[in-house]
Amino acid sequence: MLRSSAGQVLRSASAIVSKPVSGSHVLRIDGYSHLKEAISHGEGIESCDFDVGGHIWRLLCYPNGSHSKYRRHIALYFTLVSSQDELVPAQLQFSLLDQLGKPALPRDVGMHQFSRGDCWGLKDFISREELEKSEYLKDDRFAIQCNVSFTTVRKCSDNWAFISQDLRSGEPPVFSLE
Repeated sequence: MLRSSAGQVLRSASAIVSKPVSGSHVLRIDGYSHLKEAISHGEGIESCDFDVGGHIWRLLCYPNGSHSKYRRHIALYFTLVSSQDELVPAQLQFSLLDQLGKPALPRDVGMHQFSRGDCWGLKDFISREELEKSEYLKDDRFAIQCNVSFTTVRKCSDNWAFISQDLRSGEPPVFSLE
């Protein structure tokens, strides 16, 4: 046991903190009929970046499909733009929003181990025909809610802990991190 010159017990201390995190982002598409004409098959458009749990994410939307087999579908993907962590295992879900902003027709994407720049999603979120006949497309606009959930694990850097009371006294020690 190390002691400081003031007689305090000196120890190093660190912590590992794990907690579940979830968040959502709404992507609104205005001018859908013009967008599907302007964007070619296999060409995607990106959302603005958004933060969930200290990780920066972005959505990719392919209004005319991302794969030749699904060119009549809207494809949606999450991408991890930046993170302190090498890998982020995340659970994903996409939903259309009804006119009141409530999620409908949820599609679970499942769990994926993201690394920076990695994309994961659905090549067949909804067919354009189904969307165009639905109540979710109104005034040439619709919205998609994207949910992401994962568990964060953070390690705090080592610090010195000073214990201000003598451990032999029987009194509970008082810790301070410096």
